[in-house]
Amino acid sequence: MATNGSVDTAAASDNFFEIDGFKRTVRRAEDGMHQCGELIKMMQERAEIEKDYAKRLRVWSKKWADNAEKGYILCTSTFTPLTWSVLIVRLFSG
Repeated sequence: MATNGSVDTAAASDNFFEIDGFKRTVRRAEDGMHQCGELIKMMQERAEIEKDYAKRLRVWSKKWADNAEKGYILCTSTFTPLTWSVLIVRLFSG
């Protein structure tokens, strides 16, 4: 409501039941559909990144597990190839 007692025309024109009053509601629905589409795209991109990361991590884990089994990792008196293999399995088994 305006300060002089008259009805605020902006608020009155937002009434759903006035002529063309539904346009605001339709616009909100369209915007919501667009935002949902963008959210789906974002989640799909994230899923692809996670999938690629998991694949690369499996390759990396296998590489170092194979090296540990072959004894390529420097062995000290406390860390033998078997110890490295157990460590890698425990780290990446979940």
